[in-house]
Amino acid sequence: MDEIKLKNPPDEGRDLAAPVYQEDAGAAEDLRQSRRFLRSTLDALSAHIAVLDEEGTIIAVNEAWRQFARANRGDLEHLGVGMNYLAVCDASAEEGVADAAAVAEELRAIMAGRQDSFSLEYPCHSPTEQRWFLIRANQMKGEGPVRVVVAHENVTERKRAAQALRQREARMRLLYAVTSQTSRTFDEQLQEALKLTATLLGLDIGILSRIDGETYTVEVCYAPGTNLAAGQQFDLGQTYCSITVLADEVVAIDHMKHSEHRRHPCYKAFKLEAYIAIPVEVHGTHYGTLNFSSPQPKDPPFTEADRDTLQLLCQWGSATLERRQAEATLRGQSYVLELIARAAPLAEVLEALTRIIEKQARESLLASILLLDETGSRLHHGAAPSLPDSYNEAIDGLAIGPDVGSCGTAAFRAETIIVTDIATDPLWADFRDLALAYDLRACWSTPILATDGCVLGTFAVYYREPRGPSAQHEQLIALLTRTAAIAIERHRAEKKVKDLNESLERRVAERTAELEQANTALRRSNRELQDFAYAASHDLQEPLRKIRAFAGLMRADYEGLVDETGAYYLDRMQDGAQRMTRLITDLLALSRVATRGQSFVVVELNEIVAGVLSDLEYEAGETRGGITVDALPSINADPIQMRQLFQNLIGNALKFHRLDVPPAVQVTAVVESSDVLSPGRVQPLCRITVQDNGIGFDEKYRERIFSPFQRLHGRSEYPGTGIGLAICRRIVERHHGTITATAVPDQGATFVITLPVSQGGEKHCPDRKGERGRKNR
Repeated sequence: MDEIKLKNPPDEGRDLAAPVYQEDAGAAEDLRQSRRFLRSTLDALSAHIAVLDEEGTIIAVNEAWRQFARANRGDLEHLGVGMNYLAVCDASAEEGVADAAAVAEELRAIMAGRQDSFSLEYPCHSPTEQRWFLIRANQMKGEGPVRVVVAHENVTERKRAAQALRQREARMRLLYAVTSQTSRTFDEQLQEALKLTATLLGLDIGILSRIDGETYTVEVCYAPGTNLAAGQQFDLGQTYCSITVLADEVVAIDHMKHSEHRRHPCYKAFKLEAYIAIPVEVHGTHYGTLNFSSPQPKDPPFTEADRDTLQLLCQWGSATLERRQAEATLRGQSYVLELIARAAPLAEVLEALTRIIEKQARESLLASILLLDETGSRLHHGAAPSLPDSYNEAIDGLAIGPDVGSCGTAAFRAETIIVTDIATDPLWADFRDLALAYDLRACWSTPILATDGCVLGTFAVYYREPRGPSAQHEQLIALLTRTAAIAIERHRAEKKVKDLNESLERRVAERTAELEQANTALRRSNRELQDFAYAASHDLQEPLRKIRAFAGLMRADYEGLVDETGAYYLDRMQDGAQRMTRLITDLLALSRVATRGQSFVVVELNEIVAGVLSDLEYEAGETRGGITVDALPSINADPIQMRQLFQNLIGNALKFHRLDVPPAVQVTAVVESSDVLSPGRVQPLCRITVQDNGIGFDEKYRERIFSPFQRLHGRSEYPGTGIGLAICRRIVERHHGTITATAVPDQGATFVITLPVSQGGEKHCPDRKGERGRKNR
């Protein structure tokens, strides 16, 4: 470091921080080391530092100050030790240098003691670059003359960063204003964004391209004054985007003529000098590029803000393209699910699925769905609208196996098979010529799996050049394969149901025919039974009446001539004829329950039972029986059969009484809601109870007593034919009800009848039962 020079010679070499004292040699050496340390510290600082005296003269500088002075003034003396810094500032102010007068004024204020420090940021541009500095001035504290430390710091990078940040923020706001306009379509938003970005970059043309293999397609463009338009296609190698695709990052060329790409075919064809572009990815795969260009060189050159602007636009474009593709795929899937829901033909559903992937995939591909037959051994055509019909016919019925192309192998292994080059892959050895004849060069096949893991078919995509599947294709195929599985399983389930229905209809038709034959036979049998009943009621009873009549005449006319034995025979004859008459009458009643029944009407059970009690008045008197009847409801029923039902039950209660114990009969009823007659269907039911204190019966016979001709006692004990309770059951069953019995021998029996209040015709109305009962009688 140059020795620090002071204005006054006696002070030359003086330390700036402390006065010099005459001391011994040791102290002098310590002082020199301290001075060297101070100089080293000052020289190590990056800021340009100078020390001024009370008049503004520079008395010391550090190495950074000297280097800056040499670089900008050419000689150190102009701003070196001994130069008056205030005079330099005054001269610069007179020359119109901004902020020079302010710096001089602030320094004088410090030297005069009016303030301790100040700072100011100011421009200090050179012929080759723009620069900014920050000046700080501080008065040195301590005793002695005034000393001021002036430090200049280069803040150009910070200034540029701040400007770039403001520029980025401004551009972000502008782009957001364009891209957030949800009322516009994506193409409209992108058109505005391309225009805005081209303006911000100072370029003339903006394009969103789609790149399929070696084909460059203009999707959306801003290119006023040119022939460029959406839909135009170029060979990728003839565009600058071939550079971008290889670089896989932002490519910015300020002046193509002076770059390494000056011999590029695009430069020769279009003379575009400035170019900046970025690759666009959608779902992790290359989609195309966002690129901007101009026939004029970029001046000033592209900045980081320009690159940031392009990256920001690319992020929005990629996200929007992904969303647009996802929405299109969702719409397609929704359409397919709607077809499935309305049971559209399977061929129509499968063709819609293949159309979705062919439309959504950027690269040219041909989709195919093959269905595995019921034997699980052969694949048959499902849908392949873009493949030649002759090819589809050739592979229809393909047997699956471990090396049968892509589809046959995928179905056999139940795993995805990817063949990137049909011409060389051994799986296609037997089918290579067939595929190549139709210019099919690659095939990727995915098995369609049912919910139980069984193979239903295959979903394949073909390419016309050797290649593997893209990530986008993988996602689409995965989604559409699951949808295809739903459609196929639904179709098979519907076919199975249809087959079952047809089988059931055939069986029903056969059973219906059988039932019709049986009904015909039954009707014939009923007619014969009615004929028999007629004959029984007339022809059979006529001889019985004559037997009874002649036996009576013989007994009357030959009373003195017939001995006791003869009289006994005549009594037996009359009794047998009488029992036979009753039996025929009861059989007729049993047979007519269903064939001669009347329509159901509202029946007042109180009135029915009152009529029965009137008919049984003699029997009740003979047995000294007591009959108690509670209030009974009205129900829909056959009134004649209801009378017969109560006649048999109450009559039996009077007849089957214990010796020397007068019969006591109680009839009660209650209406309740229950589903005991029709499980799952709650309806109002009438539960009627007929209870007596008679001889009862052993409950092991409680089903037997409802069968015809079943008697538990001899005729000599209790008269009757054994058909009464069978008639009761037949009547109750005709009314869709039930009848049960419980009993204890020598204590009595209880019969419980449960009947629907309504039989589906006129409904029960408790408030008007009397009026309705009268109306229907």
